[in-house]
Amino acid sequence: MKQILFYILFSLFTCLTICAEPYTPESLPNVFDRTTRVANPDGLLSQAAVDSINSMLLSLDSHEVQCIVVVVNNIKGDDPYEFAMGLGRRFGVGGEKNLGIVLVLATDDRSYEMITGDGMEKFLPDIICHRIQEHTMVPLLKKSDWDGAMVATVRAIKGYLEEDPEIMELYHSDDEDDSGLVWVFLGLVGFLFGSAWRSARKAKKCPRCGKHKLKKIRTETQKLPSGITRYTYTLRCTNCGHELTRNQDIDLRNNGSSGRRTGMFIGGAGLGMGRSSGGFGGGGFGSLGGGHFGGGGSGGRF
Repeated sequence: MKQILFYILFSLFTCLTICAEPYTPESLPNVFDRTTRVANPDGLLSQAAVDSINSMLLSLDSHEVQCIVVVVNNIKGDDPYEFAMGLGRRFGVGGEKNLGIVLVLATDDRSYEMITGDGMEKFLPDIICHRIQEHTMVPLLKKSDWDGAMVATVRAIKGYLEEDPEIMELYHSDDEDDSGLVWVFLGLVGFLFGSAWRSARKAKKCPRCGKHKLKKIRTETQKLPSGITRYTYTLRCTNCGHELTRNQDIDLRNNGSSGRRTGMFIGGAGLGMGRSSGGFGGGGFGSLGGGHFGGGGSGGRF
């Protein structure tokens, strides 16, 4: 009889565990108060880890920074960014000065997110959030060390905000790598402009005297049977007087886009970044345009 009762209770517990609904910002138990900043409803963190994280987060109150940590199995919709935003709105993390941080880990979804209030950007930039996650958090998450990952991440956040020299040096060490990328980009831009300049200069070179003195003196237009418009340019060298013609074919039926082209042309390309912002409770969270990392802060999967 006792064995039957045990199996019934065990089966019921297993069913409730498996069938438990993924969390939403509204269904997460409200455990945040003056002494608790960690939500651990599935018991994924040990009590020692919860106590350590709580102690560090509460110490940030002296800097007027509010930070909550949430560790769960699953998030409804598997969208940690929206989940973190919803928590920020629900609990008004950050207050009137927008000095809020929401750190989320969903272990079964293998996702994580850190969003920061608008007021936090100058103290905890997005690139630093990303580096903390990549160098400190993710390696431990990949080992399923939830305690170690969350404690180390919160310790890094706290150390960076308090300008701990070792922490600051660690997460700014990648700046040299970033500057290297900038130089690569500048080098590429220089190469493209250099190529365009050389191409334009070559097009002005006279085949008779070798001087770069060719100038356009006449343009003729001809409509070809195919529908393409042919432009014939007559050029003359101002040094030796030599004349020559060059053709350029353009399909004006496609709003001026080119079909076959011969001649001198320099194209351009543009790069753009955008940023929009939203709000919640007493604080607001920002959104970074074009990338996999979401709002002010950073996130990803492991």
